[in-house]
Amino acid sequence: MDTHRRKRATAMDAGDRISGLPDEVRHHVLSFLPARDAARTCVLSPMWRQLWASAPRLNVDAEGFTSQSSFIEFVNALLLSRGCIPLKSFWLCANGPGIFLENFRDNVNMWIRYALSSNVEELGVDDYNQNDRFEDMKNPIEFFRIQHCPFTSSYLKKLHLCYVYIDNHGLKKLFSGCPVLEDLEMINCEIFHAENFGGQPEFSSASLKSLRIEYVDFPYTGDYNMSDCYIVINMPSLVSLHVGTLLDFTLLSLVDVQSLITAAIVLNTSIDTFADCCKILGALSNVKKLELLFPYDLVSFTRNCSICS
Repeated sequence: MDTHRRKRATAMDAGDRISGLPDEVRHHVLSFLPARDAARTCVLSPMWRQLWASAPRLNVDAEGFTSQSSFIEFVNALLLSRGCIPLKSFWLCANGPGIFLENFRDNVNMWIRYALSSNVEELGVDDYNQNDRFEDMKNPIEFFRIQHCPFTSSYLKKLHLCYVYIDNHGLKKLFSGCPVLEDLEMINCEIFHAENFGGQPEFSSASLKSLRIEYVDFPYTGDYNMSDCYIVINMPSLVSLHVGTLLDFTLLSLVDVQSLITAAIVLNTSIDTFADCCKILGALSNVKKLELLFPYDLVSFTRNCSICS
């Protein structure tokens, strides 16, 4: 029996059944804790002293930190302690008073690069402490601007972004640089035009199976010309699609969604014409479960049968 097994057996004999569990089980227990609390388990017993540093799932939450500097110091020390141990998931949440990821953007992008270099499969970035963000409207805090350079990974399968800025060039690099990405959520985000990179924002991926877009703001490519305000979704492997409210008169263009099984789409009847709705329905002809949601109680279209023929 090796030393590690002897220690587990000793712990079990002493009545400490949790410490006697395999590392994989205790890692699973730690995955439910914020990283700060997981690190504190090092004082429980010798069996827990280094366990937190090798946990494959990290939930880095700013809740409980009183300053940005203390949060940055903790995360830097945490990642330094881990070294090159592979990661399954890494979730970063700015859920602390007065803590905004954009204020220390370089650190955050460095943490994202660390996670991707650790072969992370699930990555989440939430910069959502909105109560503090809009408390002083004279000096509003910007959303976190995520750099497109870090997003190159052959392991990343799930990405969650909340209150994040990303440019349309970065969006394109995201899909091309993550060939096994299967699940993407963008909530309360904004996509803006990169300098010298025009064109419609396009969600184009051969691997993505689930896409959720909610309250996302897209850039205009013209002078408020409605024909220039389309978001293009071209994903032949997509199985599940949820498109919530799109901001600033953005229209939806579904190019290739032939594998879709379930779809939920909010139609903005103030700008979506009957022709637009027909095109959307035509692209969803193979869907087995479809929800069309309307933001208003009264829905009215000017019918033109020739459009749908």
